[in-house]
Amino acid sequence: MVTLDKDAVIIASTKEVAQELASLFREASVKRKLRALDEWEDLVKKAGLSDLTTEEIDHTVEKEIRRPREMHV
Repeated sequence: MVTLDKDAVIIASTKEVAQELASLFREASVKRKLRALDEWEDLVKKAGLSDLTTEEIDHTVEKEIRRPREMHV
């Protein structure tokens, strides 16, 4: 049995086995993404940025884009 799940081709003895493998791959992908988000959140906290609102972040980014710092090449 062959099934295509996004970028993976799964070859298994039965459709059920292929579906189980596809399910396990999806679960692993979700766990990896959640772990990356947790790591990102920890980095934001360590940088002292967790108390900023999205508006404050947008304002800061916009200000830096309009007045970029001099590049020392």
